[in-house]
Parts: sequence; C-alpha cells; structure tokens
Amino acid sequence: MIPQVVTQIVHHDISTSPIGIKFNGANYRVWSQILEMFIVAGKDKLGYLFGSNLQPLTTDSTFTKWIPENAIVKGWLINSMEHNVIGYFIRLPMAPMAKEVWDAVTMMVLIFSRVYL
Repeated sequence: MIPQVVTQIVHHDISTSPIGIKFNGANYRVWSQILEMFIVAGKDKLGYLFGSNLQPLTTDSTFTKWIPENAIVKGWLINSMEHNVIGYFIRLPMAPMAKEVWDAVTMMVLIFSRVYL
C-alpha cells in the first residue's frame, strides 16, 4: 500500500478592501464599527485591536503564530483606508502591533477632527 500525502492549504482573507467603506479621516464612527464587526464576524481577531492578543516574547511558543495573524489584522486596517490616509499609518515606527495602528487612528480622530467618540 502506498501512503498518500495530504497537503493542506491555508487561505487568509487579505482582500484589498475587507469592508464596504474606507476610512477617509472624517468617517471614523461608521468605519470603526463596521471594521470591528468584520473582525469579530468569523475572524475572531478582535483581541489584536483591543490588546488581549499582545505580542508575546520571541521565546514564547505562540510568537510564530502571532506574527502573521497580527500582520493580517494590520493589513485589514491599512487596506480599509483611503490612499490619502494610509501614509499616516502604514509605517508608524512605534506601531508593530495592529492595536497600535488602531490606537493611532483613534488618536488622530480625537486630535484633528475633534470628534467625540
């Protein structure tokens, strides 16, 4: 009997526009709510935005899983922004985590548009 090799292909949803609305600097309330629903609904990655899935130590066994999952969530954030807004958040030197990008967007809205959340 010849053993069969089973190949498992893992697909991650990294579409260019994960939600139907893009953050433009003025639509934070609607954009953030829709993005949260997208990340919760079937994605189970909300902890990457709110801090319950913070970066583990590089020696932790979960580190190799955390890196690509965090990158996916950051990709969803960045890909759900208008081109004129992306530049503010794509290369934040202090933001290796999706949560830090999320927090930076919130701070920008609070500071520049004086929108009360």
